[in-house]
Amino acid sequence: MPAVTRGDSLEKKWREIISDLQESSLSIAAYAKSHDISEGSLYNWSKRLGVPLRKSPLSFIEVEPLSAAQSPSKEEYFSVDVVVAKGGCVKVDMSWPKVIEFVKALL
Repeated sequence: MPAVTRGDSLEKKWREIISDLQESSLSIAAYAKSHDISEGSLYNWSKRLGVPLRKSPLSFIEVEPLSAAQSPSKEEYFSVDVVVAKGGCVKVDMSWPKVIEFVKALL
């Protein structure tokens, strides 16, 4: 079994730090400040380890196009829950065109 080097333990430490950052709701700057770590070190280790600082918040699902008979009318409203990083949640009712505009704005 090969000996564990200082470099191995340092790499493990930074993998844990980046994993903790990914699970937190803090921005990179806020996380660095609250953990007394430089942002530059976070970015450097992220690049060195090939691990992004943030997991992608977007996920994709396959959808099928609606036929004209299935398309919602402009008068229909949909409830949209908007959850923000600090734990707040806002429920908004929007028309179908507004939902589309809202999603485009998020992208």
